[in-house]
Amino acid sequence: MKKLLVLTILIIFSLPLFSSNDLFISDAFLSPSLLAGQEIDKPFSFSISTKSSIDGLAFLKNPTSLDKNSREVVRVLINQDIKFWKDNPSVISAFKEFDDTFPSFTGNDVLDKATIDTYLEQTFLSNAYGAKRRSFVLSSLAGTGVINSVTGPGMPTISLSFSGENFKNEFGYRWFFSLGFDGSNSLFSSSNSELILSTGVSLSYSTYLTNKLSYGIALTPRVLIRDSILNENILKGRLNGDFISLFSEDFRFGLVLGVNSGLTYHFSNDFSITIDLRNFPAAISYRKWSLTDIAAFNFNLQKDHQAYAPNVELATTGCWKNDKNKVAVTFSSEDVFKITYERIISDSLALDIAIKGSELSASILWDNYKFGIMSDFDRFALGAYFTASI
Repeated sequence: MKKLLVLTILIIFSLPLFSSNDLFISDAFLSPSLLAGQEIDKPFSFSISTKSSIDGLAFLKNPTSLDKNSREVVRVLINQDIKFWKDNPSVISAFKEFDDTFPSFTGNDVLDKATIDTYLEQTFLSNAYGAKRRSFVLSSLAGTGVINSVTGPGMPTISLSFSGENFKNEFGYRWFFSLGFDGSNSLFSSSNSELILSTGVSLSYSTYLTNKLSYGIALTPRVLIRDSILNENILKGRLNGDFISLFSEDFRFGLVLGVNSGLTYHFSNDFSITIDLRNFPAAISYRKWSLTDIAAFNFNLQKDHQAYAPNVELATTGCWKNDKNKVAVTFSSEDVFKITYERIISDSLALDIAIKGSELSASILWDNYKFGIMSDFDRFALGAYFTASI
């Protein structure tokens, strides 16, 4: 009866926050029902991870490599009608900022469209125009949102985190501190890069309701500091060599609460099915700290009235294992498919291969250390990660 009361209270106050691809949430607390019956004691762990597309690295090394996208951008713009040009003066401004000879409207729509197309194909793409000037134009167009369909260079994703875990007798906790840069997958898209600092603690409860059914819940209060970095600023900042201009958006400070809960049915010692419910609808309240106030050391935090709501996620995981092998397959309502295969070689050595969405990763686990590499199917991207526990 006591366990049922605790279970009911925890379900009532379940407010899952952030999706399973959150940069800083441990897998153990995404599926807390798997903690039932375990004893974990890891006072301190740290992890570092980084990944970048090859074209993103090429852009950081040589910003004029952006020019290789010029012809595709021109094709997108030529497919637009004259109404598009009249309704989007910011697109015209992106060209006129670097060339005053961009055509002006004469009142003849057919003639104006033909003149613009000729300018794009013969003047903008000419050798005389220059790769650097075209790159600047593309950086301005990225801020208009009209070239989202063009795959631009992707920015690196980098994270560094510290944590500690303890679980026994049905209860446990995990403290964490993480700092990361979540780079945009395409600098031409509307999804910007973000700098994130996250710190908090996860409190977990997991128990066997029957000899085959376990339940778990993990509540995570945390402090978040976020700053969006506009793609247009990254492009122009690299072209100008001025990275101070990257930080043009307000910093956001927030106190948030997240809970993941789920059930695992153990058909046998070798096979189990886990169902997790994450991200119940929840309002997230942030305070904004403007750059002007930061420069003046004025701690005048204004409430951010923009709505931030995580998506509800239902995930199902099937797991099969024996003495030497383990296979786990996850299907998620967030369109995340993940399959992991782990091969145990000895008591201190194991190998695993995982496919998550378009990402393929392979890693080596040796004692309390884990090193891995990863790549994407949808574009040429490489990454690596390292984790150590004490």
